Amino acid sequence: MSFMKNSKRRAAGGDRRLTVLYSVPAPSRASNPYTTMLAEGVARSANVEFFSWKTALLSRYDVLHVHWPETMVRGKGRVTELLRSLAGVLLLLRLSASKIKVVRTVHNLDAHEAGSLLEKFFVRRLETMESRRIYLNAYDVGMDAHDVVIPHGHYRSWEGYRPSLSAAEVSAGRANLLYFGGIRPYKGVEQLIEVYRSDTARVLPELVVAGSSPDEALSTALRRLAQADGRVTLRLERVSDSDLSELIRRADAVVLPYRKMYNSGALLLALSLGTPVIVPDVPVNRALVSEFGEEWVCLVDSFSLETLSKAVEGFLAKPRPTGPDMSGREWADAVDAHLGVYNDAVSA
Repeated sequence: MSFMKNSKRRAAGGDRRLTVLYSVPAPSRASNPYTTMLAEGVARSANVEFFSWKTALLSRYDVLHVHWPETMVRGKGRVTELLRSLAGVLLLLRLSASKIKVVRTVHNLDAHEAGSLLEKFFVRRLETMESRRIYLNAYDVGMDAHDVVIPHGHYRSWEGYRPSLSAAEVSAGRANLLYFGGIRPYKGVEQLIEVYRSDTARVLPELVVAGSSPDEALSTALRRLAQADGRVTLRLERVSDSDLSELIRRADAVVLPYRKMYNSGALLLALSLGTPVIVPDVPVNRALVSEFGEEWVCLVDSFSLETLSKAVEGFLAKPRPTGPDMSGREWADAVDAHLGVYNDAVSA
């Protein structure tokens, strides 16, 4: 699928417009807004294509921009994954025999779930072909000379998250902590609900957990734990953008009890909608305190009853404006930086 082919920018060394193939499918209701917003911006100055194996193997493009490389070959069922892995090998062969440049955005330092041997082979081989690597922050990474940092943009301009509640409605509804997003073991949701079960004095406010999990056993465990505490409300489903924005804006704070954290779109979405966050005390989040202020980002060294109750008591009482300063996260700056990376790669 092509996207806004109205470019004036030319590929280096020729008269064709620069064409970038993104490794994600065409935008849909389930798409990550990050890649959609990036593609919308880039498409004002270059041709943008979204991923299909036919496009990847047969179409003409200058840059393959990889996001979450493991998802390119993962599939539901062994047969689907085998077929995608075989297509992945063909793609590797095409890339090695062509002038196509590979650029990867590092969303996670490691894949969150272990993949098959074929997946690991594909990802490792693709990594050796990378011309440029884009990091979302500079913490806990070893950067090479051609690597760059381009901060994750904010979500204030995403249409689906635009406010539908008045300030009075938001204020009237604030009475809870919120966890939202995909639910996987490393995100610590099960342990967060366990904290509520240990809160016999009931000092913590209500907790809303909104998001789907691909792990049915984990979903079952969460339901069992939540039944023991009436303060915990589960919405184990994909929540629409409009519903999610209302949940976030009504919350006193978003709590993200991740066991490991390098980058979080959920954190930036919460801040974009003017809701403070409680997150692990790790280097990348310390930098966010410096960027946004301690009234917006609360660090805890663990998600125990003691630390969480102290955080809730002290952090939520802090005065704060309607939203943090996110001027360092403007999409125009991010798009320009990406276009610079693409052209540098093609020119090399």
